[in-house]
Amino acid sequence: MSIKSSLGRQLGTQFDTVFDVVKSNPIYDKAGGSIPSLDLNFAKSKSLLDGRSTKNKITFTRASSGTYVGSDGLIKTATTNEARFDHDPATGESLGLLIEEARTNYLTQSENFGLWTITTASGSTYTNQATSPDGSNAFKIIPDSGATSSILNAPSGANYESVIYSVYVKAAEFDWINVSYYASSSFNNWFNVKTGQLGTTSRTCEITPAGNGWYRCVVYGNTTNQNFLSLKPGSSNGVAAVGDGVSGIYVWGAQGEIGSFPTSYIPTTSSTVTRAADVASITGSNFSSWYRQDEGTVFVNQTSLSTVPQDFATVFRFNDTTVTNILFIRKRPGFSQWVARGSGIFMARTISQPSVLSVAYKTDDAAFAAEGTLTNDDSCTIDPNKVELVIGSSTGSASYINGTISRFTYWPTRLPDSTLQTITQ
Repeated sequence: MSIKSSLGRQLGTQFDTVFDVVKSNPIYDKAGGSIPSLDLNFAKSKSLLDGRSTKNKITFTRASSGTYVGSDGLIKTATTNEARFDHDPATGESLGLLIEEARTNYLTQSENFGLWTITTASGSTYTNQATSPDGSNAFKIIPDSGATSSILNAPSGANYESVIYSVYVKAAEFDWINVSYYASSSFNNWFNVKTGQLGTTSRTCEITPAGNGWYRCVVYGNTTNQNFLSLKPGSSNGVAAVGDGVSGIYVWGAQGEIGSFPTSYIPTTSSTVTRAADVASITGSNFSSWYRQDEGTVFVNQTSLSTVPQDFATVFRFNDTTVTNILFIRKRPGFSQWVARGSGIFMARTISQPSVLSVAYKTDDAAFAAEGTLTNDDSCTIDPNKVELVIGSSTGSASYINGTISRFTYWPTRLPDSTLQTITQ
């Protein structure tokens, strides 16, 4: 029996309508030509549309606006309940659907540095000095002639010991910037925004390209006395720049958030701003039209924002009506897990943080693959009462992946172990 007729008999004529269009798809080719019943190619389509039915089956909510990087490398704003499709700001690569937990920017006036406090010595900040990462105007910190300068801003209402600070910086006449908790040499962190390298630091720091010569400089918290953020231009590593009244460095988009890693930029003006969580799910007939209860295979390509993901970060989850008998993949520091919980428990893990994962389930015949490495289980019981798929979190309210999902593909059959290895290599 042909693949086309076999799958058509299982799930109806929807396969017949698009079989010839999708049969050369690389993922399908790697799967031996087997055609899935759901294909969410977020990175390619930059939409919520299912590539098999060409319909939007996803219910997506976010009770606020949120930012993301567009294909042109600029930071864009998505409105309330609008999905965000992120891109690498340096390369323009499409990364897929962005799913994040709720976060608050506790630094007010995140772009208006003219309202920050100038201290240490006299100095100035001027706007309209450069094109910012969102295509608008950036400020320039300019120390006065013969002086060094810092500008300061205190987070409003935050637990100082947990704040992660970040700011976008671009080289002008000065290449270096000190991003500190406060104006004390004990907590100085130096960034070279010409070369994208770290200098001397007293805390854990990161510097990442943000496109068009901009870098996002990040300083991690978990210390005391960080009651405000201090930005100071430098002439070299560890050396504050002595001004001439003209030379300076560009800054934009400051953020102070509580968490274990930085998230997408949250602009503020006179008050703090909270970005709500992203919630994506499929239920009802939109779910039952493609999901098979007794067996199936999932392929997912995803990336976390942090190199060390939040514990129990959920890539996807199939729920029953009680949210008790569940199937899901989650990431933990050091490994990933496939879990079937309820009537039976099956676990598989890999000692890495793989991007490409696949799981095939069937009673007494399950397997989990991560970038070509396979783990089997022949004692897994599958509960046949799933009613919902949640993408990028556990129940739509916790354990967020905090990252991007470039593709989620589902086959209504238990694909062979060798195929799982092939599609995840």
